[in-house]
Amino acid sequence: MKRIPAWLTYTVLRLVFFVVPFIVFWLLGFQAWIAAILAAVIALALSLMLLTRFRNQTSSSIYRARAQRAGKKSADEQHEDDLLDQN
Repeated sequence: MKRIPAWLTYTVLRLVFFVVPFIVFWLLGFQAWIAAILAAVIALALSLMLLTRFRNQTSSSIYRARAQRAGKKSADEQHEDDLLDQN
């Protein structure tokens, strides 16, 4: 069974943390822009408190992907680097 990537879990939870309060405020009769602001503040607070593990896993996976990419240069990039090294 495949494991769900941390970035996907993080993104979905961030969306849920915004959408649920937005809908609640909207149903309570708040104007949409006020509901959006309140929902954004709540989503930010919840994500900072509850999603530390997913945020760290996501940033680690991005770092690893970038580090692997840095070691592999295309032929064009390698040619440009060689030209610069000659000067």
